Amino acid sequence: MDEREMYDQITALVGAVAEALEMADGEVVAAIEEGRLGMETLDDEQGGHFIRATCDDRRADITLADVMRQAGRHLHDHHHDHGCGCGHDHD
Repeated sequence: MDEREMYDQITALVGAVAEALEMADGEVVAAIEEGRLGMETLDDEQGGHFIRATCDDRRADITLADVMRQAGRHLHDHHHDHGCGCGHDHD
């Protein structure tokens, strides 16, 4: 994995955690730096993996689909910021 791929994956995970905990991305980063954000990988009843994120009095379960949705948003935004030519109006 190259540095850009790792950055994109971390950005997607932070975005998914932020959405699930109803926080801004910057708040999630600050909580990580301050040691207030906990994450653990667990399995559901069907054997599917998910991440349980906790911060202060908040708790949320995050699936791979949640992270992938954020990754798609990040890539979409990145392409639009750099002239993707997709035909969408970006004003």
